[in-house]
Order: sequence, then C-alpha cells, then structure tokens
Amino acid sequence: MSNYTFEEIRNIIISFIEPKLIKSDFDKNKLIDSTDLLGEGILDSFDFIDLVVYIEDQTHISVDLSQLNFDIFTTLGGFINEVLLQQK
Repeated sequence: MSNYTFEEIRNIIISFIEPKLIKSDFDKNKLIDSTDLLGEGILDSFDFIDLVVYIEDQTHISVDLSQLNFDIFTTLGGFINEVLLQQK
C-alpha cells in the first residue's frame, strides 16, 4: 500500500463529487479546502458514506468513522486530513 498525499486524496474525492457538483450547480473552480460539502448541499449524509466507501476502494485505506473529527470532516480539506491520518 502506498502513502497518499493530500493532493492525491483531493483528486480522488473530486472525481467522486464532480457529478454532484454539476447537479448542485456548484462551480468547481470555487471548491476550496474549507468548502463544507454537506453545508453547501454538494453531498448529503448518504453520499458521505458512499464517499468513504469510494475512498476505501480507491486507496485501500480503511476509514474508521468513529475516529473522524466531526467538527471538521465535512469540509473538503478536513476530510482529506482525516483520511490521511488513518493511513497505515
């Protein structure tokens, strides 16, 4: 298993959420690390679970939901950092 960088995880997430950005009429160019994916309506709670599964499938990083910092994990950058922390 390789260690992923912030940018690599970000690109994987973008590939997952890109169709949702179009559906929610959110300008991809305005997507920054502090964007709240739930708060902006890009993802709903079920989409977040699907995103976790997608990340696990793409990276083989096991994401333990009980270990996530719920104060920041709904932002793009926060979620990426949480995934990176769980790399083994």
